[in-house]
Amino acid sequence: MEVIIVALIVSLISPAFLAYLTGRQRSEDRKAAWAREDLVAEKVALTAKNLVKTNSVLNTKLDTIHTLVNSNMTAAMQSELSANIAQLALMREMSNLKGDLSEDSKEAIKLLETKVSELRFTINDRTQNTGI
Repeated sequence: MEVIIVALIVSLISPAFLAYLTGRQRSEDRKAAWAREDLVAEKVALTAKNLVKTNSVLNTKLDTIHTLVNSNMTAAMQSELSANIAQLALMREMSNLKGDLSEDSKEAIKLLETKVSELRFTINDRTQNTGI
């Protein structure tokens, strides 16, 4: 009879005890998972912060490069403008000395005048927009 009572008690207590142990293990697993998730969230936040810093530095460097390229391009345009103005002055001087010009010479002068006007406009526009 004692064996039956012990077996009955064990059969009643055993499932409850196993349920308790399983619940406890699941709770510990959840706590460990939350800790891992918190660690990952911290790493993501740190990575995002570093990305913002890197992006800021990169944008500053790109702005510097952009300014240098614009400056060099504007300088090249100014050099081209100076050469075209000199060529136009020589062609006009030659037309004053010669008097009557051929149609090709007149067209070349008009093209140079147009080119000089376009370059002046472009350089003025670039200077105003970039602050060079």
